[in-house]
Amino acid sequence: MKKFLSNYKSTIILLVAIIVGAIVGIIFQEKATVLQPLGDIFVNLLLVVIVPLIFLTITTSIAKMKSPKRFGKIMVTIICVFVITTVIALLIGFAVTSFTKLVDTEDRRNDKSFFRR
Repeated sequence: MKKFLSNYKSTIILLVAIIVGAIVGIIFQEKATVLQPLGDIFVNLLLVVIVPLIFLTITTSIAKMKSPKRFGKIMVTIICVFVITTVIALLIGFAVTSFTKLVDTEDRRNDKSFFRR
């Protein structure tokens, strides 16, 4: 158990934080928007760290290759992973948003100023 906690400590902390955030959002509803700047800072810091980390990982793996044949295999694998994760994200997005009405088309049809643009 001690090894499990040491290996997955950051993942467990992240999952607990997501659960606590969801509970706070459910309980406090509109008042929880006070915490939005903290969430925005966290997401922006993740983007600042993750994007360069992925770029450096890919470029160093390409630079350390000894045979050019592996380059094609690695690039195909990278492209496949990006395409598969993009398709999965799209499917999740479509599945989640298909249950909600995001745009009320009746309001747009009755709004004359929308068509004058």
